[in-house]
Amino acid sequence: MISYQPTWLSRLLSGLVLGSAMLAGACRNDAGTIGGNVVSAGGAGNNAGSVGGGGGGLGAGGSSTISTVTISLGGASGSSGSGGATTANGCTDSSNCPGGICIPLSNGTSVCTTTCGATSDCIAGWTCGTMDGQSSSVCQCTPSPEICDGLDNDCNGIVDDVDVNHDGICDCIKIATMGVPGTHGALDVFGTWMSARASSGAVVSLGSQVLTAALVAPFNIIVVEDIYQTGKGRAYTSAEAQVLSDWVNKGGGLMTMTGYASPPNDNANVNILLAPFAMSYGEVQILKKGASATTVPITQFTAHPITAGVTAVGVDNGYEVSGPASPDPASNYTVYATGGGYRVGEAMQVGTGHVDVWGDEWITYNSEWVNHPDYQVPLFWTNTIKWLTVAGTCQVPIPTIIPF
Repeated sequence: MISYQPTWLSRLLSGLVLGSAMLAGACRNDAGTIGGNVVSAGGAGNNAGSVGGGGGGLGAGGSSTISTVTISLGGASGSSGSGGATTANGCTDSSNCPGGICIPLSNGTSVCTTTCGATSDCIAGWTCGTMDGQSSSVCQCTPSPEICDGLDNDCNGIVDDVDVNHDGICDCIKIATMGVPGTHGALDVFGTWMSARASSGAVVSLGSQVLTAALVAPFNIIVVEDIYQTGKGRAYTSAEAQVLSDWVNKGGGLMTMTGYASPPNDNANVNILLAPFAMSYGEVQILKKGASATTVPITQFTAHPITAGVTAVGVDNGYEVSGPASPDPASNYTVYATGGGYRVGEAMQVGTGHVDVWGDEWITYNSEWVNHPDYQVPLFWTNTIKWLTVAGTCQVPIPTIIPF
């Protein structure tokens, strides 16, 4: 069972403002109640991370009553793995391991390992060397408490899997945002929520800087917000798009959003960046909220790590997404969300990295987090971040209680 608890929101309403980039002004809390809605899903996500930049202080101008939202997940939501014992997975004897090698650790446990020719053949933090009872050199590890140092300290096969607050967001994740937060909704609660969860000082706003390999290399995830060219930025180049493509292929996680401005120019910049992946946004606005002044609920989801446990999130005046005509392999590409006959969310593995294209931006706004007990926005983001992060790094379980 997964429940939302408003611990972060409560801290902000008490006057504690978190995040490295504060948006000028205070955000009014529109009245809303989040109750005990229960939904179910067949599985859970498989990677972890955090996103931020441009967060805003949240004021208590309105009335908000928040309890919990409980979600039942049918599958495990811990570290990635495919069922069989692999390197660093626990074992009792060598028959448990695909490579036929089970070694003891100094803490009294045993893990599977593999042969090696050099330390570079092993997980970061492991060494390659001889061991009694082994005819060849094997990868081996001395367990210690996990810290954010780019190494697998605790010998579980995952680098930097630290989550002190157990909020489902890896403390060691390094995130960047491009552009500026949207302004059509009630401020960018999303930005501060993410900033509060990355304890390594990882949330960085790139703004409209020129994209180079050196600039993007430190980050696990980059989230593209409003990069609408007119008045807010500049035109990106195909060379910069290639920089992002190379970074994704090596394990980066790229997410884009849209809906910040009116056609025909809203998506020109972001489509330049998506071109190497044969992914894009259309130029016709879709799914505009009606007389009720509430966002249009998206409820049609395909089974995917991003959608595990999610039954609804809202959009308004976004754009349809499209992807490659013949993805290779086809299993790497998924349209994971649709609504009103339109494709709203798509995800694709590219090399060892991931690209997530979402056809709106309202998932970043306060109203969608506070006023909609029928939406699972914090879970949607937690799943997304987990999936965007490359396997084997910063993998932390999604907890039974998701604070926000």
